[in-house]
Amino acid sequence: MRKLREELAKGADFAQAAARNSDCPDNGGDLGYFPRGQMVPEFENVVFSLKRGQISEVFRTEFGLHIATVTDKRPARPYEFEQVKDTIRRELRGGLRQKAIEDFIDAERAKARIEERPDLT
Repeated sequence: MRKLREELAKGADFAQAAARNSDCPDNGGDLGYFPRGQMVPEFENVVFSLKRGQISEVFRTEFGLHIATVTDKRPARPYEFEQVKDTIRRELRGGLRQKAIEDFIDAERAKARIEERPDLT
């Protein structure tokens, strides 16, 4: 990976290098635009600290080793409600479902009668 990083620093084409060396070579390593909160924090911390055209050092996430570059940045913009309403609905339902499950488990635990029986061990 360090050798690859050196090649990139000397001007090697990032897309070609990604196609040759990546476990996921699709799109030449281009992830497109993405907002904060979409990738794992270790990845975002590196990528969002890079300037346009800068190449990162080799870094690790739970998915493996990476080298990143930023080809373009654009300012964050708020989403229209219609774009996110299904996601919001899904997240709220998931949270409510999880809360209901936890409440059920707590209630069942409270009703449970647990008796130690050393004579059975």
